[in-house]
Amino acid sequence: MRSFIIGDLRKEAALLPQFSPFPHQAEAERKFRNTGTIVLAHPVGSGKTFTAVHLGEEARRSGRMQRALVVVPTALRDNFSIEGVKKFSDATVQVFGGKEEARTSGDRVTLETADPNINYSVVGYELFRADPLSFVRVLQPDMLIVDEYHRAKDEDSLTFKALAQVRPHVDQFIGMTASLVSNDPSDVAPLVGLATMGRHPFSDRAWFKNRYEYISGMEKGFFGGEKKRKSLKNVDELQEMLSDVVHYVSPQQVAKDKPRRTVVEVSVEMSPLQRRYYHYALNKLSPELAERVKKGLPPRDAKEARSMFKMLMDARRASNSVHPFSRFFSPAEGARLSPKVVKMLDDAEAHIRSTPDARIMMYSELIDGGMDVLAAGLEDRGIPFRVFAGKGREVAGRKITDESRRKAKEDFIAGRSKVLLVSPSGAEGLDLHNMTMLQSLDAHFNPERIHQVEGRGWRSKGQAHRPPEEREVIIRRYRSVIPPNLGFVDRLLGHDKHERTVDEWIYQTAAAKDRLNSIMRMAMSGQRELIDDPKWVFTPYRDLRLPPANRLLAQRLKKMRRDRDTLSGKSIDREDELLGKDIGVATMDRQAKPPSGEQRIYNTSGRYEYEYKVPRPDGSYRYVYPE
Repeated sequence: MRSFIIGDLRKEAALLPQFSPFPHQAEAERKFRNTGTIVLAHPVGSGKTFTAVHLGEEARRSGRMQRALVVVPTALRDNFSIEGVKKFSDATVQVFGGKEEARTSGDRVTLETADPNINYSVVGYELFRADPLSFVRVLQPDMLIVDEYHRAKDEDSLTFKALAQVRPHVDQFIGMTASLVSNDPSDVAPLVGLATMGRHPFSDRAWFKNRYEYISGMEKGFFGGEKKRKSLKNVDELQEMLSDVVHYVSPQQVAKDKPRRTVVEVSVEMSPLQRRYYHYALNKLSPELAERVKKGLPPRDAKEARSMFKMLMDARRASNSVHPFSRFFSPAEGARLSPKVVKMLDDAEAHIRSTPDARIMMYSELIDGGMDVLAAGLEDRGIPFRVFAGKGREVAGRKITDESRRKAKEDFIAGRSKVLLVSPSGAEGLDLHNMTMLQSLDAHFNPERIHQVEGRGWRSKGQAHRPPEEREVIIRRYRSVIPPNLGFVDRLLGHDKHERTVDEWIYQTAAAKDRLNSIMRMAMSGQRELIDDPKWVFTPYRDLRLPPANRLLAQRLKKMRRDRDTLSGKSIDREDELLGKDIGVATMDRQAKPPSGEQRIYNTSGRYEYEYKVPRPDGSYRYVYPE
């Protein structure tokens, strides 16, 4: 850690007196104080920004931090600086922007104009990825804070590579994410590896999948076919290993401070004209892909899902509106001729009439064939609305800028606008605590994206102006469907032969992914009794292989060895013997019998643990130690 004078900092660094942490936030600070590295896996709406500021200010007060580099999505820079640092503390903060942005805006700095003595320097992902080490040279940070940390889950991505360049140059690390796992539990491996600079066994994704995932059997696919059923094993060990780095908070732990949540699935039949355009879009696909969608079969893996998602773009537009497929239809006419959009706007009008404090967020994954038709429909019906989309976009003739997005959020929260149109750029970090209803025109195959979107208004202390019993957020998920064409016998026998639409396929794919993610979340929260697969139990006699030994693991083993030697009357330091060897792990429940000839050792954890040698072919031995 860098040395600096902390006399004045101890007095100045603190949260403002009117703010105090919740129990889960205070617990995260205690954990971070001991390790200096933490991944905050806290659910949407639980106050991750406040938690990060709280950890930073406690570190600054104790002299462990003077300058923090904060990397966030570009659209959320002001969210962290204004709604985070300035709101909760008296620390100084500066926000980086490009040269043009800094020239036209008085509250942005560049690397040439930045003050290296500012406590928090906030930069967007795009600017950070362009030259990550330049921020280290100019600012010399001793803490790195990364918001929406799940963006680094792909080891080949520019985000991961940029963070990997900077991480060795800072002493302390805070990663913030509500989506620790996205498509597969192994997504946690690169996030933990990056946070610990590769010193944790989870750094290896392939090893993680082999160690903790298994095929528990085959099951019927969506309405036909078979697919592999994945589950988790060694759950106790997984939870213990994750707890070294990850501070997990389940949605249930913070739900008591949130409004009631009601989810409504709304299926709307396509019109004959819409079905014609929809089948036209499907016919442009390969026969195999079109058949998989019609039967509801899921993609084979995440890579195929992304590929299918792109190829299905026209079909997704057709399931929303008819106007993208004919030059004779304007977006306003599309809003009048497309049943799903009509239903969505009707529901919005009814909610506004029945709810005096109505705040409605309308969401779509698409600009063309999504947000444009919603905006035209709202204008046609005379419903005031604002737009929060990616900077530089144009929606309903409105150019989206940082100022327009800030104004849109302020008007929505203040009630000057009843409706806020939100694109995927608003799926992360947007705090709409007074929202009363969310309407999703379409969805994403990644279940965590759906959770992120729906968490924009389902937040801690949301709807605080209402009596507790009246606090409720209504979530309406809309999907276009094709009515079944069943004969008399089919109806009599209860057959379900209707053609699945792309909307249904996307939601079904997300649900399948979320099943395994849910098991992972239960494992992290210690809810082992809720995991329905019996094969997760850890087998102590297996020949277990961790990735190559490293300094962090060796230090932990050294401490465990010292504890055991103390119990047995020994005092031998064997760190040198541990380094460079193949290290394995073995644990056993108290009731289990030890391997023949092995010494039984009981420690305060309530388990019997074993230490033994495994012979190698060359005559040497591999030491197996308990974790």
